[in-house]
Amino acid sequence: MLTPPRSPGKNPRSSIASLELTQHPSCGACISLELSDGGTRLQVPLVWFRDHCRSPKLYNFANDLHKTNMVNIFDEARISGRSAVTYDDKQLSIEWEDGITSVFLYEELVEMLIKKKQPQDLHHLWSASTVGTPPTLDKSTFSFSEFVQLFLKFGFVSVDGIEPTVEATENFVREVAPIHDTFFGPIWTLTSSGEEKDDYHAESAYANGDLGPHTDCSFLTQAPGVQVFHCLRPADEGGETPLVDAFAAAERLKDEYPSAFRILSTTLIDHQYTVKGEKPLHAWAPARSVIELNDQGGIAQIRFNPYQRAPLRLSLDGEGGLSSPEDVTAFYEAYQAFCRICVDPSMTIRMHLQPGTLIFIDNYRVLHARAAFSGCRKMCGCYLSRDALMAKARPHVEEEKKLHI
Repeated sequence: MLTPPRSPGKNPRSSIASLELTQHPSCGACISLELSDGGTRLQVPLVWFRDHCRSPKLYNFANDLHKTNMVNIFDEARISGRSAVTYDDKQLSIEWEDGITSVFLYEELVEMLIKKKQPQDLHHLWSASTVGTPPTLDKSTFSFSEFVQLFLKFGFVSVDGIEPTVEATENFVREVAPIHDTFFGPIWTLTSSGEEKDDYHAESAYANGDLGPHTDCSFLTQAPGVQVFHCLRPADEGGETPLVDAFAAAERLKDEYPSAFRILSTTLIDHQYTVKGEKPLHAWAPARSVIELNDQGGIAQIRFNPYQRAPLRLSLDGEGGLSSPEDVTAFYEAYQAFCRICVDPSMTIRMHLQPGTLIFIDNYRVLHARAAFSGCRKMCGCYLSRDALMAKARPHVEEEKKLHI
């Protein structure tokens, strides 16, 4: 066994205290590692090291893609004996039977091997009293890096200085991220007078009454990740855009009603949207939870739209859904509790959208609504691909956060 020295000042979980070649009773040859934190020990099968080999013959460094198809990975993960595994105070080397050599620097090895916990400060959860000044940038000094930091922190960002036209809106948003097209079209325009009305737009989009907080397109399995609004003509009176941090609302639900949080994060429900005009369609997103959790139990996405819920069908066999009166009642109690938190004025900020200002809203996190208004109001907007935005964003994000956004 080798005990490599740890460099002063290094994170103990980023360095290796000792390692050796061992034999597992069912998995065969392994490399046992002990991290310098003094408590973390791992026994890693050789097949993992072959899979993560960074030889140029097996790995494309230009875009971090593997070159192997994995068909013979276990045959390739063979060594001729203990002498094939060598290590010193800096790196581990493995000579495979087929002549490929794998070299792992310890810090890089730990980075690949250990899954990091989600940082506590990944998001700034806010309410009406804690949001502070809403994040705003100006087109003349626009910085994508600054935009990304604010978007990840708050879940929404406004950008001033955009010409109040559909064309200028589309040109700017395409510089930020690709448009997520839907049957509403790549970019849409709505007026309360219904001038641009077609069969694919819900009647409520053209009305002037209140719309409660919600996420858009819950009826799509690939719900758009980013909502963009540009008010080209404000209403004569009213028409504000309330926003709610649904991650903060879900955390409050978890604190106040833990059983309701559990129900909404584990119960799968359906959402739908139908059109019965000249171009009929039936959009359907089955079996999605209102509060989606990631693999570490953190909140990953909110899919909340009371208006777009499909029938709450019951499971006859008692598995994979609601079946008893108690189940149904508990779900509605949980949903009602979350609704009440989301409409609580203490959770809500009200944005007064004006011509020249775009607002980008994280449709996985921030709920938007509409206050009742009078007069003619004209809006344009679109959806953006959240995957594409995050792909562009990660090079601008701290290392410990980039794999959690």
